[in-house]
Amino acid sequence: MGQWSLEGAKLAEKDINATGGINHRRLHLLIDDAQTNPQSAATIFQRFVSVNKFPVVIGFNASSEVMAAAPIANGSHVILFSTGAASPTITGAGPFIFRNRLSGAVEASKMAELAYQRMGLRHGFILYINNEYGQGYADAFRARFSGFGGTIAPTEAFAQDQTDFRAQLQRIQATSPLDFVYLASYEREGGAILRQAAELGISTRWLASNAIEGPDFFRLAGKAADGVLLTVAKYDLLNPATMTFNEEYRQQYHRDSEMFAAHAYDGVRIIAKLIGEVGYDGDTIRSALYRLSDYPGVSGRTSFDKNGDVIKDVAIKLAHNGHFEDVPEEALSPAHR
Repeated sequence: MGQWSLEGAKLAEKDINATGGINHRRLHLLIDDAQTNPQSAATIFQRFVSVNKFPVVIGFNASSEVMAAAPIANGSHVILFSTGAASPTITGAGPFIFRNRLSGAVEASKMAELAYQRMGLRHGFILYINNEYGQGYADAFRARFSGFGGTIAPTEAFAQDQTDFRAQLQRIQATSPLDFVYLASYEREGGAILRQAAELGISTRWLASNAIEGPDFFRLAGKAADGVLLTVAKYDLLNPATMTFNEEYRQQYHRDSEMFAAHAYDGVRIIAKLIGEVGYDGDTIRSALYRLSDYPGVSGRTSFDKNGDVIKDVAIKLAHNGHFEDVPEEALSPAHR
């Protein structure tokens, strides 16, 4: 995810400078890598604030990174603009926190709605990565699914970078009745979980959060990945602006773009546009972000609510033969489970 975001951001930098920069000044991005580590994120953000004097920091795909840097952002009136973090907890992270990645609460609630109302599922188990991201998705899914009248067994958490999940999977195996497992995970952990579940002979429907989407998931899960459903912010490659971006991305990086690349591209373009319009100050850029309405980004039209959360549509995807395919809601009736 970080590599995709970096590529999208660099492509935006290239395009902005090719058309005159920001008010005839070249844009230069200073890049650093927090490596999905909250303490590193806080350290990097503090340096950007105190040494570089930036009014905006764009990035942090991991929700735990965003939450670690948020107090610094709010205290210094520097905007933290995440292009990848999805945890619902970010909604209340403060007035200088924005993101153009859809909140996980929206995606998890949509999956719960599909599971209960479309697919006829009634009894589930939640398995989640024990951080801001996983906890947020698990809580939102549980609240929505239980609100419909569904039942959720006691949930199981696992650690980031964990590799052996047999203890958690055996507890899933012992749960009855069980219609499905909702998995809130990153791609590496998710892929290993699906493979080990297949090795244990666990046969159930798997629903998942968006962060499993990536090559490591399929590399680790193999054929066990087939049939997994996930919800994710809609990324429409048939949209003319997106098609143009994807073609440029292919020419630069020799593969199709991803949602994370598009979000990072849009993030840099939006901030550059607003700096050009209102200047280089965190408070004035923040006010301009709230006024932004239906910005025609390559990731879709972009506006922000009062919490700095983006407003976008949700798509449903199905894992099949090593990639995720878009699935219409009507294909999720009980007969198609």
